[in-house]
Amino acid sequence: MKNELLRLDLQHFAEDTGEGAEGTEGTGGSWVDEFLSKGKDGMDSTEQSIPKKRFDDVNNRYKTLSEDYKNRQVEYEAMSKDVEAGKATAAQLQETIDAGTKRVEALEGVLKTMLDAELELIDEEYRELVPADKPIEEQLEWLGKAKSKGLFVSKGIEFSIGGPSNPGRAGNGMGQAGYANKSPLELMQMGYSS
Repeated sequence: MKNELLRLDLQHFAEDTGEGAEGTEGTGGSWVDEFLSKGKDGMDSTEQSIPKKRFDDVNNRYKTLSEDYKNRQVEYEAMSKDVEAGKATAAQLQETIDAGTKRVEALEGVLKTMLDAELELIDEEYRELVPADKPIEEQLEWLGKAKSKGLFVSKGIEFSIGGPSNPGRAGNGMGQAGYANKSPLELMQMGYSS
């Protein structure tokens, strides 16, 4: 009998309302019923106990999920660091692209000035030969090739007024001084021999 001692609820007995603890009158049997529904160790016998195997299974799942969560958290932090580094790299690349774009625009202005200067040197009737539908650098390249082949060079005969009108004779080393020492007969022979 010593193992089955009743637990006394002193607070229950301190109230003197003439009723039981649950509002039942007379027997005050609610606490008795409550005691009887509990087992030896004071646990409620109506509660269902969890089998050890199921408890271990749930506990192992919890531990596995907890470890998985920790691993994923570490992966997430590493990935977020990589994303931040990628954003920094992307910002640097964008700055490089912007600087390159500004440089290209500046050089394009210089090339346009050079093209305009080259076009000014060409006669107006030949300017339409330059391909206007191509980019500036290709137009400059085309102009360079055309000038090297002699397309825009004037091939007209240049002579001074009052000088000899036969440029072929002037090129043979006989300048004005060469004719001065010749007699009129020699000059006529030279004129008819050509």
